Amino acid sequence: MKIFFRLIGKIFNRSTKLYYKGFRNSDLIIYDDFFPNPISGFRLDEFTYLLNKIASSKILIDSERTHSIFGYSNKSRLHDFDNFLLQNTKEISKRRVRLVTKFNNINCRVFYIVFYNNLSRIYKYLEFYQIPFIITLYPGGGFIINDDDADKSLAEKLSSKLCKGVIVNQIFTKKYLISKRICQENKIKLIYGLPISSNKLMYDLKLKKYYPIEKKQLDICFVAAKYSTKGMDKGYDVFIDVANSLKKKYEFVSFHVIGGFNETDISILELGNSIKFYGQIKSNELRSTLSNLDIIIAPNRANIISNGAFDGFPVGCCVEASLVGCLVITTDPMEENQFYDENTEIFIVEPDAKQIVYIIENLIADPEKIKKIGAAGMHKTQQLYSEAVQLNERAVYLKDIISQTL
Repeated sequence: MKIFFRLIGKIFNRSTKLYYKGFRNSDLIIYDDFFPNPISGFRLDEFTYLLNKIASSKILIDSERTHSIFGYSNKSRLHDFDNFLLQNTKEISKRRVRLVTKFNNINCRVFYIVFYNNLSRIYKYLEFYQIPFIITLYPGGGFIINDDDADKSLAEKLSSKLCKGVIVNQIFTKKYLISKRICQENKIKLIYGLPISSNKLMYDLKLKKYYPIEKKQLDICFVAAKYSTKGMDKGYDVFIDVANSLKKKYEFVSFHVIGGFNETDISILELGNSIKFYGQIKSNELRSTLSNLDIIIAPNRANIISNGAFDGFPVGCCVEASLVGCLVITTDPMEENQFYDENTEIFIVEPDAKQIVYIIENLIADPEKIKKIGAAGMHKTQQLYSEAVQLNERAVYLKDIISQTL
């Protein structure tokens, strides 16, 4: 009895949230811990699209804890929520976009989650109420490789009869799940890449100003959230080494850092006023900022945050940059690339400053290549991330699974 009253007390003090299977049913419930924060553009694009395409769908947002971890106030969290509703009221009714409260009805035909951490948070309720689910298993977000305990925990959930499908966006992830016998191959749906809204796929390169004809400054950027000391997982240290080396020889080169890094992470004394920090910026602002830049460097490393931690290829910021004509220089630690032609559409490197400096110096000597390779990369990215290939493919897959549960 004491345990019961303690639970009731926690619920009414908002320290505990109760999920239940009520009478009102939806075809699809999307569950997420960050939507609709505009920093996470791919979530915003995908979930908005799904809510528009699947009429009997809603989204349940359990974001308070995640936002505080990433330094967002509750006020800003609620502002993002209200702003999303304001922008989408004509297409999506308010009752279909819900923040988690004390009591939450999760009755639906299919539950949809992205990232393993979100599945871990809600799985015991899905299991208790026997609610089928689909997950998109992106790199990161709790999904690590070559860890026996992590593999066992993942296999327990993905081999469950409740798991109706696993969307993966990396070839490596599909191979890993099959080779480790974590998930049956017939449950896995490979959709390479990330969901991108159609308005981001149309950019007029005539608007872009290139070095050295339209502008005298060569702008090189680094974009990443901060998850580790000195950003070793994202290669921030490599970027600063590249910047220091280039600045010694070229006064016209400027550097731009977007994301969770600032002047205190690594010394930038040698760079003076040639480096600018933007902090975290919203998805639409990111696109606008990137359109004014020439080159993006993303020297990501695997196994830094923890053994088995890895990023996708190309990382989301490189996709965003490529779609506005930036030339992409990035690593591919999991050897994912099967789509981009190296050296004509993209540069794939080791996380090595000397190698990256060598490439950029060759580009400075022949700057027409910056424009040519950036444009070629943009056209390939537009093909790989088209609405038909990304967003519509996900919607069709989810609808098919839903129809099987009728």
